[in-house]
Amino acid sequence: MKNTWVLIAHRGGARVFEYKGPGKGLSLLRDIPHPEGRLKSKDLGTDEPGRSFDSHGARHSFQQEVGIAVHVAEVFAKQLAGMLEEGRVWERCGRLV
Repeated sequence: MKNTWVLIAHRGGARVFEYKGPGKGLSLLRDIPHPEGRLKSKDLGTDEPGRSFDSHGARHSFQQEVGIAVHVAEVFAKQLAGMLEEGRVWERCGRLV
């Protein structure tokens, strides 16, 4: 039986544990801090949408499709997914929880 990895993650970081079987408990493989995830949107950058003028001279704000905090979380999630994929490809884990 291949090892099982257990991922516990939130926006401020993640930890990956390894489970080798009954009675062996969990051992910490990686502690992955993500300090950017703890910041508020206003501390990450502007949350204000840009502005433009239409052909009649009226001022409008652009719609922001994805807020910066959501973008930061998505980038972190992709990094975690890459690490997990590497573990799978190199057969360091057989299952993921």
